[in-house]
Amino acid sequence: MRQATEIRELTDPGPVLAGVWGLESYSVRALCGGSLSIWGDDPCGILIYLPDGHMSVHVSDTSRPKFAANDLFRGTEDEIRRAFEGYTTYFGTYEYRSDEKVVLHRVTESLYPNWSGVTQTRFAELTHRTLVLKTPPIIVRGLEVVMELNWQRISGIAESEPPVNQQTPL
Repeated sequence: MRQATEIRELTDPGPVLAGVWGLESYSVRALCGGSLSIWGDDPCGILIYLPDGHMSVHVSDTSRPKFAANDLFRGTEDEIRRAFEGYTTYFGTYEYRSDEKVVLHRVTESLYPNWSGVTQTRFAELTHRTLVLKTPPIIVRGLEVVMELNWQRISGIAESEPPVNQQTPL
């Protein structure tokens, strides 16, 4: 079995982005005008940057219907399509170039196979608790779009400040 650490040589990403980020909001704007809703009105997402340079992101449409069969591999064609289209995820390594305001996501594997083995560029605006990531133009549903995801830091904050939305461990 392949391991993510065998696939990419890591660079020093720096501690700035390290931590866990929760999705606050998103927008998908078509370059020809208008917008798209790809994860519904109440999406859920998490972005994890580890200090060693590994990363993972998951964004889900929380209104995705459950499969009628309680079997991981026995959804109907429509159930499988809606599950796939309502979830975006990939993992790999990252490099933050603060001088260029860019994060490079070197994707090891992705639910969308075309992104596996590809570097995804994200334009980054970072404050202490907020990270805004924008894509360059990409194709979604046949349209050229720019996606903007607004993330709120959940953990990984300097010890002098309490984490946002701190929860009691189970």
